[in-house]
Amino acid sequence: MELKDWLPNVLTSLTIIVTVALAVYAASQAHKSALVLQGEEKKNELRADLFKQLVEKLVAAGAALSKAHSAVTTTGDIFSMHLKNPDIYPRQGWQDFYAAQAEAASSFSEVISAVEAHEIVFPRTKTLIPKLVQKSKDQGLAFSLFLSAALPHLVRKAPDQTGQRPDPPVNPPDEKQVAKIKERAGEYGSLTMDLACYVKDLSVEAQNLLLGPIFGGRVEPRKPDDPKYEVLSTQNAK
Repeated sequence: MELKDWLPNVLTSLTIIVTVALAVYAASQAHKSALVLQGEEKKNELRADLFKQLVEKLVAAGAALSKAHSAVTTTGDIFSMHLKNPDIYPRQGWQDFYAAQAEAASSFSEVISAVEAHEIVFPRTKTLIPKLVQKSKDQGLAFSLFLSAALPHLVRKAPDQTGQRPDPPVNPPDEKQVAKIKERAGEYGSLTMDLACYVKDLSVEAQNLLLGPIFGGRVEPRKPDDPKYEVLSTQNAK
């Protein structure tokens, strides 16, 4: 058989082989792309689920800290009003303050545990955690100092839900004692606000690290008017 006789057959065969090879390659690439897409969708589901878990703890901590902050800081103001009007007096007993602080401390501790448990999400966690723990300890100490100053002057029994007037205080504070209570309440309030701001910062971090890859956006960090206030970030932790 001469070349001119079998060459067309060879070329046809080669064309078929190349066509089949290209089809197989295209199918393979499409399969790989589908697997990548499925993998990314699974990652996004995990990111969203993890964010939901974290944000629940952050919201609970923020609410508990706000409640404790309000309970303590308003007490000093009410004592001040009492100096001018004896009928005005804080209605909370020591148990109310203790319960509010215990809830705030417990919920913030859960935030710390959540951040520590998800180090892969929050970079440089080993530097971040000590800051959270120390600030929490400082806030706890400030509460003890406030309660020490206020305790002798709190009502013996807080009013019940019927609106019954509380038992009168054992020892209403004088002007100097009120000043000390307000000072301690202010110190506690400042540290509690620091923790609340940290909760906000961690919420921003969680959104950027977990939801950012899904939605392609970014939330700007908190910008305090006074630069002395620290903005907590896993990105700038040193």
